[in-house]
Amino acid sequence: TIGVSQASVTAGLSSRQLAIAEAAREFLVAHSYEDTEAAFLGALLSDTFEDEITEATEQPMMHQASSSVEPRRTNSLLEGIVGTHENSSGDQVVLPPTPLSRPCAKPTYFIWGNEFFLDIFNDFESLRDGDEIIIAGWLIELFTVNLLGDLATDDSIVSHTLKRAAERGVKIYVQFWYSHVSELAGIAGKMFMGRDSYRLSKLHRNIHVLLDSGRGVSMPTLWSWHIKAVVIDRAVSTAERQTSAHVTGHDFKLTNWDTPQLLRPDPRRQKFSVSGQMNWIDAGVKVHGAVARDVRQALSSRHASYCAAKSNSLARQRLLAQNFFYTYNQCAKIHHPAVNPRYADAPKVGTCSLSGCNDRFSTTCVLGKCICQDGYRTDKGKCVLELQEQQDTTDNNAPNSCRLLLTASSYRMDVVGDSPQILDSMLEAVKRANHSVVLDHQYFIGSRGGCDFTCPKNVVMETIAMKLHEKISHRKPFSFVLFLAGKSGNSHMPMLKTLFAEAPHTGLFTRVKKWCEEAGVNMSDYMVIATPIKMVNKSYLMTYGVPEDTSGLAYLASDMPSAKEVSAYAVYDHSKVFVVDGRVAIIGSANSNDRSLLGTEQSDAEMDIEVTGPSAKELLDLLVLRYTGLVGKGSLGQTEGLASLVHSVAMHNNEQMVKFLGVNFAAGRWTKGKLQGRRLFPGTQEEELCKDALPERFSCADESCKTVQRAFCRSVMLASATCVCRPGLCFDEKRQACTEKRFSSKDDLKARSDTFIRWIA
Repeated sequence: TIGVSQASVTAGLSSRQLAIAEAAREFLVAHSYEDTEAAFLGALLSDTFEDEITEATEQPMMHQASSSVEPRRTNSLLEGIVGTHENSSGDQVVLPPTPLSRPCAKPTYFIWGNEFFLDIFNDFESLRDGDEIIIAGWLIELFTVNLLGDLATDDSIVSHTLKRAAERGVKIYVQFWYSHVSELAGIAGKMFMGRDSYRLSKLHRNIHVLLDSGRGVSMPTLWSWHIKAVVIDRAVSTAERQTSAHVTGHDFKLTNWDTPQLLRPDPRRQKFSVSGQMNWIDAGVKVHGAVARDVRQALSSRHASYCAAKSNSLARQRLLAQNFFYTYNQCAKIHHPAVNPRYADAPKVGTCSLSGCNDRFSTTCVLGKCICQDGYRTDKGKCVLELQEQQDTTDNNAPNSCRLLLTASSYRMDVVGDSPQILDSMLEAVKRANHSVVLDHQYFIGSRGGCDFTCPKNVVMETIAMKLHEKISHRKPFSFVLFLAGKSGNSHMPMLKTLFAEAPHTGLFTRVKKWCEEAGVNMSDYMVIATPIKMVNKSYLMTYGVPEDTSGLAYLASDMPSAKEVSAYAVYDHSKVFVVDGRVAIIGSANSNDRSLLGTEQSDAEMDIEVTGPSAKELLDLLVLRYTGLVGKGSLGQTEGLASLVHSVAMHNNEQMVKFLGVNFAAGRWTKGKLQGRRLFPGTQEEELCKDALPERFSCADESCKTVQRAFCRSVMLASATCVCRPGLCFDEKRQACTEKRFSSKDDLKARSDTFIRWIA
């Protein structure tokens, strides 16, 4: 009666799972759910039905999949239900389990680069024989980044620090990535993955590298491994083992080193760096225990799965010749981080090259052998969870729980199919939100219910919009606070569309403004958007001590404002933090866009940590303090008034910008000078609709170009021509004619935006 045949859905299910399915079916009928496949499957897989199903079956429900209703992983709604595998107990499991929730007593958050790099340096210096390090990054400048800033010496450059640790017997594994884009960037002198992986492999015999080019026949072009993580594993093969892990947005590049004072100029951020000079804010978390071992497992399995793949053998041979000159085989066993360091010599539990491992979710294929993963031991040909790991997953006395979340596909990581775990977690947290959603991200790009020039698929924005509409329509207090990087260029416009686009694919700000007007409530009580800009004078810079130039870079007189001037500059917000109700926090490398969230082959690989418990509120306190200077105000995210508070601070700062610089961000206008009255960012949807060149359907060859009023054929090369409008005109799709330029062209828009950014800088 639900619209799904019982035979197709229940094929291969155990009696317990049949009982759960039947309970879910009865629940849907009782609650008059729509008679569709999607409703049934969404309910069956949703945690929101757990209490009712548990009551009906008298057994706890299996956490088999995300509680999001949208079936994203497969083309068929039924495909994920029918497919089964056997676990180590011989039971059939329908879908891959969601990541385990681990107790974590007190995660440590790092929201300033100098604190993050100092902690890394102290950890590296404290390691001894028997300890291990695993580093994964998007941009890794190990030969240039200095970890100590104002205390910097050559000895605190990352490569020197790693070499000293290797000489003490520490095993070090560094994971680079390689694609056609990074290859071209290396040639252009911007990104040195291939070069630096080779250099590092020659630094010391205890330093091992992976240059990951994917698990397919060809290397990727547009997408990458965006994971930023550092694992510190002490006494790794003993019962006294202690594991910690950073999961972060920080790359190992000097731009990321910054202080709470955000000084500019500040040569400590510029020493030997190829990453530019902009001030930078980021965020990350350090976790310990079982969840840190989960991070290690993801990275060690990454190396193993790369070397176990068959289809990438030609690409591996190419890197062996091109990058390592046949001197370093990254897939030799000695260069693998142990998948199970506690039982490194454990017997195999299957031969993955022939029949596949008997349990895809507790084993990893290492050079043709199925090896039990970290936290498991081998027992009679099966993988059995260690007692310590069992306690880690069931300790109810821990104040917080933590989960490792991945965005990945089997092309990039050791996962089964597509894995949008970070997206699933974000959507579920928003759906359960009662008081606030705070998003501090480099990007905020999502579906707007349709497709025009940009066609994002993730529904983060739509889900937040539904929550805001629910709260506004019932006049219940709620805060959505969005901290964003101020950007210009190609990645700037999709964010503006996500927020400000008009109908038919309406942006979030546009919707919320309309709903608030209809409900007669103040929009700033519900939603605020802010971007960080630093405004200082000479006295501030001298008080906080612009340091002596230690990098050989000559100061320019124009770098320092005079006694009567102020200096304003953009601070680049590279953070990836998501906090709901001060109760759930998701932090790591993933941005809020398709590239970071969809988990397909057309996505980056990402890693986040989800923290549930009182520590989420601590992170919210830190974010509010970073942007407002106010202590302990994260508690407003657990009640009401957070959006109003941030709005009042932002508006106060806006008044100072108007007073000193003639820039009114809130109104989007220049208020003084030769640009007085003009818009700061003059972008509208219609500006992109007006193109100089006609669409390809108009051809010079068949003379269809002549059917368009005031168009002509312009020779591009001797053998070809293209249809264009006459000078000063542009093609209007709606009118199908060349018309006067009533709006700025796309190129002019970008040029004006870039001019403004340069002026601010």
